[in-house]
Amino acid sequence: MKILFNDILQNNFTPPELISPALSDTYTFGDESLIIPINKPSPIDCVGIGNCSVDKIKIIATKKLTVIDGGNAYYVNDGTQISGGNASHNGGSLIDAAITDTFLINYQEDGLYLLDKNDSLYTSIEIIVPKNTKIGRIALGKAVNIPTSIAKEPGFFTTAESRHTLSGQVIAGVGGYNYRALSLDSRYKINKMAMKELEAGYSKIAAGYPFFINLSDESYKLPFDKLYATEKNQNAMSFEGGIRYFLYSRRWFFKEAF
Repeated sequence: MKILFNDILQNNFTPPELISPALSDTYTFGDESLIIPINKPSPIDCVGIGNCSVDKIKIIATKKLTVIDGGNAYYVNDGTQISGGNASHNGGSLIDAAITDTFLINYQEDGLYLLDKNDSLYTSIEIIVPKNTKIGRIALGKAVNIPTSIAKEPGFFTTAESRHTLSGQVIAGVGGYNYRALSLDSRYKINKMAMKELEAGYSKIAAGYPFFINLSDESYKLPFDKLYATEKNQNAMSFEGGIRYFLYSRRWFFKEAF
């Protein structure tokens, strides 16, 4: 599975309705798109979406580059030339500029959507949807890959309780809600990067914020491939460490959230 531990929008200027853990707290988009500046340039290769009223979302991600103005050659900040020319590092002036990546997301259900970029540090995000679109939550960051064991344990549950009358009739339960649950086992496959991302986002995880999850790798054995869910023990997460390697294992118990 792929899971988002560190939602970078939580630490940036974002409308509170878009980062609230409850998907019923919706943000309504007006005539203009929403631009969210990112304080610290961050890698973004996934987006979590919950309770969206449209099925098409466009995200434009901006990253900084450095232009060497000495003869039409352009260099990104790591020195890689991306456009031909005769400029060199020894002449000309340095100009801060920006380029963008555009992502089109086909929203189907609440969960984590993977983007086709994973090597860029972005400085702002623009979310483009039709006017009056409502979204319960958006999260951005780096998807952590956690391989899981072959056995999968999905389940379907409800909080509604039916009852039997004295004559044996069944009165249907009302007032509850239906939800999905999933248990997965990861045996010594959680690496150093995963632990760092978990630590970076743990302040919100410990507060009970649900996870955005992508289960595409497990979908051949599951009836669904995305999930927005809390973890049974996320306010006290412990791991079993490996002996020879920096690897950990853990059993995950997810319960769908709304």
